[in-house]
Amino acid sequence: MRVIIVGGVAGGMSAATRMRRLDEHAEIIVFEQGDHVSFANCGLPYYVGGVISERESLLLQTPESLRARFDLDVRTGWSVGSIDRDAQTVSVRDVRSGAVQIERYDWLILATGAAARDEFVRTVDGPVVSTLRTIDDVDRLTDALAAVPTRPAPWSPAADSSDSKPSRTSCVGGSRSRLCSAALTL
Repeated sequence: MRVIIVGGVAGGMSAATRMRRLDEHAEIIVFEQGDHVSFANCGLPYYVGGVISERESLLLQTPESLRARFDLDVRTGWSVGSIDRDAQTVSVRDVRSGAVQIERYDWLILATGAAARDEFVRTVDGPVVSTLRTIDDVDRLTDALAAVPTRPAPWSPAADSSDSKPSRTSCVGGSRSRLCSAALTL
């Protein structure tokens, strides 16, 4: 039996490991378009806020560790473009090279996750608003925060300096999947 799972991280990897427990002989392939297939979603705001100091602490599993432990074929950097239900195939594209190939399946599991709603982001006037769902989002936000001058303490002589600009972050949202959206005001 050949199982293709579209999407990694929480849903896809849970499905993959459950399939392995149900059938130790199944060929299980996971396609994840991002670079990271397993990371601590709930830890993302803590890393941005400095509570978690090591970025690597967020990374839980790699394609290699999943192959060794569960005999899973995990392919990061691959996007699924179309599904042919009659032929039981998916068209997949390597996001780095653009190469496209067709993969057949006996079972197909869609675990693509959620997408942030951007209605708020498009209507905000002033602050920079960004979602915080992936390791790429973490990198973008920490780079943005590193570029912002720190705000001096109110009792400091530099507090009256016109060179300092206020900065603050706030974490807004959350859901059953425990994903958080962060708003960064510069």
